[in-house]
Amino acid sequence: MLKIGSLLDGKYKILNKIGQGGMSVVYLAMNEKANKQWAVKELRREKTQNYEMMKQSLITETNLLK
Repeated sequence: MLKIGSLLDGKYKILNKIGQGGMSVVYLAMNEKANKQWAVKELRREKTQNYEMMKQSLITETNLLK
């Protein structure tokens, strides 16, 4: 799990947890350089049995949110 206050990819500061499902946790993050908030989804590895299916599901979800 990501830790509140940690920095992800050198630019996204994790502010708090905003949701959790069966296979993932969603966090509110701040890109401090761009001064914008983002949602960051972290997959729970212990719940991921089929990596390719999960990857395709995330691509589909991302495309829907665009």
